[in-house]
Amino acid sequence: MNMLRLNRVILMCCALACLNLIQLMCTSSAEAQAPVMPPIPPINITPTPAPVVPAPAVTPVSADPTLKVKYYEFKSICLKPEQLKTSRSESVNTKRLALLNKKLKASEAKKNSTLTTKIKSLIVKEHLQQENFRLAEEYFKKESANFPEDEALLLSSDLDIGKGLLRQARDNLNLYLEKNPKNIPALEKVAQVYILLESYTEARMAYEDLAKINSKKDYTEQLCETSSRGADHLNVDIYCARLIRKYPTNHLGYIYQGISWRDQEKYAEALKQFQLSLKIKPSEFASTCLAESYFLIDQHDKAISQYKESIKIQPLSMRAHLGLANTLVKKNLFSEALEYYKKSCELGLKPLTEMFTVTNILKDQKSNLSDSYFSEIQSCKDRP
Repeated sequence: MNMLRLNRVILMCCALACLNLIQLMCTSSAEAQAPVMPPIPPINITPTPAPVVPAPAVTPVSADPTLKVKYYEFKSICLKPEQLKTSRSESVNTKRLALLNKKLKASEAKKNSTLTTKIKSLIVKEHLQQENFRLAEEYFKKESANFPEDEALLLSSDLDIGKGLLRQARDNLNLYLEKNPKNIPALEKVAQVYILLESYTEARMAYEDLAKINSKKDYTEQLCETSSRGADHLNVDIYCARLIRKYPTNHLGYIYQGISWRDQEKYAEALKQFQLSLKIKPSEFASTCLAESYFLIDQHDKAISQYKESIKIQPLSMRAHLGLANTLVKKNLFSEALEYYKKSCELGLKPLTEMFTVTNILKDQKSNLSDSYFSEIQSCKDRP
């Protein structure tokens, strides 16, 4: 019995020895075939200090409720002469048409066809001037066969302009100019249409063509104006400088040059040009441009004074009243500003956005004046 147990123990030991030997052989074989891996570097557990980043500079918030903006974000009111509506009484309009019809009968009685055609053209233009586009169109259609081709084209263009069909007028004029590239009246008319379309580069190019073919007229002022209104500063330097040199008493050359300087945010040069223009001829145009420039450089007291001077020069100026109101808001003179917003609206301009902005400021301040502004906004909306 004891021998049997001993034999079992011996057999178990032999089996274990064999298993260990087999495992050792397999491991050695695998290590021989496997590629030798480089030793793994130790992990650095020391934390790397973070780079020192300077704290951003804190820009102080302006106490001014209407935040300042760059010039290119500024909605300028001084880019061109202000077109004021001149309304004539009905009796004056009737008399003017009666006089033209009287002259027409006289020329027809004398069988003066040239004068008759000219008077008929003037009748169409008189209807247009009175903004009676229906009568103008009816008269033109009735008499169009009697007009020469170029005169019919110009009258048709004036009708399109009066009805707001600017692109149609432009296309018809350009189609005519393809066959008649040196027709001076058509070129002048298309240049005017380009200005109305705010296509100032095309307008300038039309005037450059006119300057080449029409030696009887100087287009330097138009070239200066279109370059300035198109922010074409290189050509402003050429044409406005030429205008000032040739016609030193022409106040517009200084204004358009000043607008170009102001657009480039060269305010000292702009101020000088507007002041020179005012010395030659006091005008609302130069005065308002000067006031707006003072506003842009935060000289609000000077801007207020200059806007008031603009109103003295031209009491019906819509933009001078608007500019003054906006500047008074900068000084927190909201009640006084409201009066000028009202006047601007009465004259035909609707500064609804500006008044909405002030209304919100006054609401934040819990001012009762906000109700007055809101009431004026409604009144201004309802004005024809």
